[in-house]
Amino acid sequence: MRCNQCNCHFEGKKCPNCGTPAAKTLKAKTNGQRQSHPAEVNERSFVLFGFRSRQWWKMLLSTMYLLFCALSLLGVIQQDRSGTMPSKDRTVDIFVDICVILLLVSPYLLFSEWPLRHILPLVKKQKLGTSICAVLLVFIAMSFVIQGIDSLHTDAYVADQENHAYVVVEEAPATCKTVGLRLLHCTFCGHDTEEDIPTLAHDYEEKQQEDGSIRRICSHCGTAE
Repeated sequence: MRCNQCNCHFEGKKCPNCGTPAAKTLKAKTNGQRQSHPAEVNERSFVLFGFRSRQWWKMLLSTMYLLFCALSLLGVIQQDRSGTMPSKDRTVDIFVDICVILLLVSPYLLFSEWPLRHILPLVKKQKLGTSICAVLLVFIAMSFVIQGIDSLHTDAYVADQENHAYVVVEEAPATCKTVGLRLLHCTFCGHDTEEDIPTLAHDYEEKQQEDGSIRRICSHCGTAE
């Protein structure tokens, strides 16, 4: 039967999603005729996971998750893939990133209310155990797909993953007191990284002071010994 509060299919005495008793989900009888509850939806409707119960905190979490997936997809589209990487390797990288995002979205789609859910064997009954099994199967299948797509990279790309052709883009020099920072960019795959520059050792020089005394002063930071 279907819950008239959150439109969730279930079997038993109460809805596992919102806790509504099964007695309240039965269709009312008026003058000997059965009438459908106004909140009841057909199996062709599309209701996102988290929006069926109309509870604000569930809808908020659902919206945040969707926003995270959308930003991840936007990051893949706008990712800097400049350099000498062959177009084949760039295309493979894009497809791998898209498959990872689909892997994140797949559990959300499996638990959402839409026509395909009533066709898939493990999720159409909307039981927790079978739904978890469905999510695990999707994760395993998508993992094999991602590995298969990733194996399409050229030999040069695979070798370059262990030895990037980095060039210095920007550098903040180190001093005797602070660690420096060097920004690197790979001319082959476009990967960016950074590395620390160790602090410098003091380089003391003898300098005569105004009072005639001699003091050892570091030529880098000006610290007196």
